Amino acid sequence: MKEYEIAVIGAGPGGYRTAEELAAYGKKVCLVDFAEEKIGGTCLNAGCIPVKSLLEYSEKLPDAPSKEAKKFSDENVLDLRRGLISVLRNAGIDFAFGKASFLSRNEILVEAPFGKRKISADYFVIAVGSRPAVPVGFSSDGKFVFTSDS
Repeated sequence: MKEYEIAVIGAGPGGYRTAEELAAYGKKVCLVDFAEEKIGGTCLNAGCIPVKSLLEYSEKLPDAPSKEAKKFSDENVLDLRRGLISVLRNAGIDFAFGKASFLSRNEILVEAPFGKRKISADYFVIAVGSRPAVPVGFSSDGKFVFTSDS
């Protein structure tokens, strides 16, 4: 078990920026999220960045096949995520990947397909983001009801 001053649960914009600021102040920080592919949150991985990449590509090459636009978008996301991970590692931030659950006030269990890891910290920041809300009686079908996921 490794000791940290602060563990941040959630590696979206709120979580990774918090971890980065804390590390800049000399704190020993661990950033926890489901998987490395989730670092950056919805904005980087499914929302803002992929959509803007697709728009940019389609404006430059409006007649290009959609597969090429998707590949361009995926490469942009991957490059940005790698850059973000590099910045965070260079700031001295450790990572733990898996589902976090509290064992006590100062300890969490991070469960991943490859194993479990206990992490203890003096403080925890919970920055797990949000999910789209769909009114009762409706479903997000992407045809009549849209959310940020659809």
